[in-house]
Amino acid sequence: MTKKIILGIIGLFILIVAISLIASPKSKDSLEKGMGAGETTANQQSQNQESKTPQQIFEEIGKKTSEKSSVLVQEEDGQWIVISTVTGGPELGLSGAKSLARDFIFGIYASGQPIKQAGITITSGTGKYYRAYVGANQAKLESADTWSKPITEVGPTIFYDWLKKVQTGKNDLDLANSTYLETNLE
Repeated sequence: MTKKIILGIIGLFILIVAISLIASPKSKDSLEKGMGAGETTANQQSQNQESKTPQQIFEEIGKKTSEKSSVLVQEEDGQWIVISTVTGGPELGLSGAKSLARDFIFGIYASGQPIKQAGITITSGTGKYYRAYVGANQAKLESADTWSKPITEVGPTIFYDWLKKVQTGKNDLDLANSTYLETNLE
C-alpha cells in the first residue's frame, strides 16, 4: 500500500513538473551546472548540516545539483527514499545527465543519513529522459568512503558504467534492491 502511495506521489510530482515545463518559457540552462554538487566530503556536509532536517539536507543537495531540481523525500522504516526530478529544457545530453545523476546520488549517499534509495529523473522538452536509481543494497557494494570521493576520482562515466553493471532492475516492492538506469539518450 505504501509503495502505491509513493508511486502515486511520484507520478503526480512528474506531471506537475512536466506542466510547469510546458507553461514556462524555455531557457538555455546547462545541465552541466551540477558538476560540483557531489564534491563536498561527508565530513564537511555533516558539520554544515547538524541543525538541518534530513528533508532540508536533501533539498539543498538537489539545488546544488541543478536549480531546476525538485526533490521528493519519503521516510520508510527509518530510511529515506530521495528522488530528484530535473526538467532540463530542450538541450538534454547524455554527458550532462550523467553528471547530474552522479552528483545528486553521490551527494545523497554521502549525506550521512540512512538511505533506502536515491534516484534522479531528468527530462527535456523534446521527450528525452534519463533515470538513474540506486538502492541501498547496491550502494553498500561500495565502501562508504566511495560516496564522498570527488568527481576527479569517481567521475560521471565511471558511475554510469558501474550503475549499468550492478543494476537489478526496477522493483517498486523492494526499493533497497531497486537499482536501474533508463534513458533514451544513447
